[in-house]
Amino acid sequence: ADPAVQGRTTARMKRATGLAWLGGMGFTQVGETGAAIAAYGIQTWYERGLKPLFDKAARENREALLDELSYLIGDTGYDERLFMEHLDLDDISAQEAADWGTMLDRGLAAGSKFQNKWSAFNFVRGQQQKIAASGVTDKVFKKLKRGLSDQDVFEFQNDLGLDPATSVRLNQLITDGVIEFDPQLGHVSKLNLDQWPVDLAEHYGASVMRNINQVVQKSMAGESDAWMSTVGGSIMTHLKTFPMAALNKQAGRLARN
Repeated sequence: ADPAVQGRTTARMKRATGLAWLGGMGFTQVGETGAAIAAYGIQTWYERGLKPLFDKAARENREALLDELSYLIGDTGYDERLFMEHLDLDDISAQEAADWGTMLDRGLAAGSKFQNKWSAFNFVRGQQQKIAASGVTDKVFKKLKRGLSDQDVFEFQNDLGLDPATSVRLNQLITDGVIEFDPQLGHVSKLNLDQWPVDLAEHYGASVMRNINQVVQKSMAGESDAWMSTVGGSIMTHLKTFPMAALNKQAGRLARN
């Protein structure tokens, strides 16, 4: 059979199965919040996650920090905007667009996007990613300001990819007054990225993105075997690749800590 036809048929089957089985994705995703609490502490989770939901000042403070971080990692918490059901990357004719298969594909894609919205999955995941981005920034600079223990040095290098030399450079930003802290709550209020060395900013941005994808369980390149992307492999592992990757990540994190 034509590989292209096989691919479209497989995609339709997977999307249809998702529509049938994933109505409660938002509720399921809430469970991932526990990883954020464990990673950043209950106080940071409250200040950066729960409080902004009902406190305007806390929400504005978090969004201001995320706006700064967006220069390094892009807008955080809006992954759904990367996939638009009405966007056709291929130039197709009106006749092809009227083909029942094309209409079915568009219908399934629109249904999947709508499902992510009404199940609150997009909202929950977005909030968790925002907590992770702001939470890890608070964690890093609070610990640097306080002074790193041997455990902190180990965690920075293994969980965040920040080696001792990089930690020294980040700490120098605190000493020079580049990093600003909230005088009452103690969390980071401003990074002033325009005063950072370019290579240090890029390194830190990669570390934040790594942490977000670790805590909120987003698969990165190389974390799934190539056979899972084949027609047969994608069918056998449909709805299983996420828990398989999450299990490996969580096991690795727990083993290190």
